[in-house]
Amino acid sequence: MCEAFNLSILEARNKSIITMLEEIRVKIMTRIVVKREFCNQWNNGYGPLVKAKFDKQKKNGVEWRVVWNGDKGCEVKKGRRQYIVKIKKRECSCRLWQISGIPCAHACCAIWHDGGNPDNYIDKWYSPQMYMKAYQHSLQPINGPHEWKKSQLISQLCHLYLGRLLGGLRKIEERVKMNREKSLGNLVSQDPL
Repeated sequence: MCEAFNLSILEARNKSIITMLEEIRVKIMTRIVVKREFCNQWNNGYGPLVKAKFDKQKKNGVEWRVVWNGDKGCEVKKGRRQYIVKIKKRECSCRLWQISGIPCAHACCAIWHDGGNPDNYIDKWYSPQMYMKAYQHSLQPINGPHEWKKSQLISQLCHLYLGRLLGGLRKIEERVKMNREKSLGNLVSQDPL
């Protein structure tokens, strides 16, 4: 996630701090609007990327055979492969359903056998309501720098910074002077005269 964010602000990173932050703010404000519009276009109870994954699982689910135990649990078989599906717990022994929140092919097969619709078993985190919660807060527009109040704190910080900078330079000059004197003292003490 961090790498994706850094990539999106690549151009802004080389600018002055105020310009960089302004560009980041505008990008985030625009992204929130784009994501909301994207979510409003969803036709299902979940997004298009989830739909593509789920359609693939449903397509593969047709090939499996169910052995039902009569209590919301079953074995799902295809050739020599066999998995246990517990619909009430939303679990499959392949663990794909638990990891992704999207019913796997075995779960789809078991749900169909039970007379249900696999679409009703997709995790709530993929719903448009949850997606919109991630983008529910807007960044508020702000005036440009020409409207900003001038702060007295900046001049105080500049004086403090310059004082520290000059103080540091003085210490460096003193160290250089001491090192010169020591090296000259060593040369004088080594003189055979």
